[in-house]
Amino acid sequence: MSTRLLWVAAPLVASLRLEVIVPSLWARADQRVSLRQRFQELGPELRAKDYRVELQFVLGNPIGASVDEESVREERAQFGDLVVLGAPESDEEMLRKCRERQEEFLKDFFRTFKADEAAIRDGLAAVDSGGAAEVHEALDALLRQQQALEASFTRQAHILPAYDVQQYRSTLKALAAEIATKRELLAPRKKFSFKRRAPAPGPAPAGYGDVDPAAKPADAGASSAASGQDAFLGERIAELHGERILRKPGDLEGRDVALRDLQDCRIVLLDRIGALHVQQLTRCEVVVGAVSSSALIHFCKDCVFTLAVKQLRLHDSENVLLHLHTLSGPIIETSTRIAFAPWDITWDGGTDLLAAASLGEFSGEAGAWSEVQDFNWLKRQASPNWRLVPAERRRKPLKLRNAEEVLEHYSQLPLPPALPEMAQQEACWQNDAAAGAEEDEF
Repeated sequence: MSTRLLWVAAPLVASLRLEVIVPSLWARADQRVSLRQRFQELGPELRAKDYRVELQFVLGNPIGASVDEESVREERAQFGDLVVLGAPESDEEMLRKCRERQEEFLKDFFRTFKADEAAIRDGLAAVDSGGAAEVHEALDALLRQQQALEASFTRQAHILPAYDVQQYRSTLKALAAEIATKRELLAPRKKFSFKRRAPAPGPAPAGYGDVDPAAKPADAGASSAASGQDAFLGERIAELHGERILRKPGDLEGRDVALRDLQDCRIVLLDRIGALHVQQLTRCEVVVGAVSSSALIHFCKDCVFTLAVKQLRLHDSENVLLHLHTLSGPIIETSTRIAFAPWDITWDGGTDLLAAASLGEFSGEAGAWSEVQDFNWLKRQASPNWRLVPAERRRKPLKLRNAEEVLEHYSQLPLPPALPEMAQQEACWQNDAAAGAEEDEF
């Protein structure tokens, strides 16, 4: 059965209350869990707009349904969002109406999707000449439309038939590939890389030590241009071991960035980017000046991230430390030993990156970085999977004059990254486990 949401807005004094009513079946507990998670994700954004949101599921009488009474009692007691009607859910009339709603939803979604697809293809056909800047501007706008369409699809994919899901995904991938092909044809971007230099001799600094302003950078190069073999349009840094990648302001120009299959690497992107996609990093340090959209991190272990981002989601990761400036609470899922601290790098020009990415101002302790949501922990007690790092256990903040000094600083740090912060957090996790602590901080 599909999910049809009924939004009921009730005006309040200086605010708006939204009631979201969802018809459901007792056997679809997984669907209800998914929707609750999505509303948790939307919570901070809605509260910032002074909205109050209530989610309610309408179900038939559980008698005769394929669910045990204990499960019914537990779900009703734990969430308090179930509205049970008198008629059994096996009632033929109720099932018929549910099927009709499902068919109506699928038709509406198909019509909307096809209209948006046609608009993107029409726009793509209209881009045929002009200067490089104009071509990039037009194609970037079309790419944003494609990404918005993909986001809309992703929100509904869990209630679409499996065959339809594959068809929609293929269409989205084809659209992105066509945009990339036209960009390469009309205005190919120049590839950017650093030349390899031997690291300077001497003892390796640990963490944020002092930097000699006269020291020269020692960079490791990598092939990080977008591959023409898939639909990803942006900067790709992949399949590297023990490398240092630095990008200065203006190198990325708001493009998306993908980091994948990296080990013992240091990645510093001191520029504004679109979205950040991270998969399968081990013992890496990643710094990104400003992410205009979201950061999606999967399958990472023993890593340190320093990110300014609108929204962050972390999946299937272990032993990760994040220093964040974010506009909404970070979300973790199927992850353990995750630590959070505020953004701690400053330089002249850093606030300009934030403004260009619509990320507001650095908010320090008062920011949303600490409003963590664990989608695998729905109990009232604090999740054991993440902790906030108290001020006395954080690394020393890095304060430099300009972007050049920041890049020079990171160019002098040793490879593989020492990551002294991780060693300190490891001791905290061990002490936490030994004491059986269940608090929000170490």
